[in-house]
Amino acid sequence: MKILILSPQNAFPPIDGGKKAIYYPAKTLAINHEVYLAFIHNIDEQELYSLRHEYSKANITILPYYINTVDTITKLFNNLGKHLPFKIEKYYSKKFARKITKFCEEKKIDFIWANHSH
Repeated sequence: MKILILSPQNAFPPIDGGKKAIYYPAKTLAINHEVYLAFIHNIDEQELYSLRHEYSKANITILPYYINTVDTITKLFNNLGKHLPFKIEKYYSKKFARKITKFCEEKKIDFIWANHSH
C-alpha cells in the first residue's frame, strides 16, 4: 500500500510527543508499505540533506515544502477577517496543495493520513 502522511512539521528527531506520534507510526508502517512523509519546514538545504538520510534509514521518503510559519504581528493583522484561523492559515499554500495533489495522482497513493495541526 502507498501511504502519504501529511504533517505540519518535520518529525525527526522524535524528541517530543507530537514528533513521536508522527515518526514512530510512519516508521512502523514503512516496514510493509511505501511511506511518504510530506511536511512543512523552514530549515536549510544541508539539514534537509541530513533528514533525507535519516528518514531513508526507516524506509520513508520525505517531501519537504518550505513555508515560513514564524508568527509575526504583520501576519496576524493580515489574517483579520479571513475564514481560516491564524494558526491554521500559516500552514496553507495553494502551491503545496497542487504539488501534493499531483504527487498523489502520479504515485497512485492508496491512503492519506492527515496529521494533527501544529
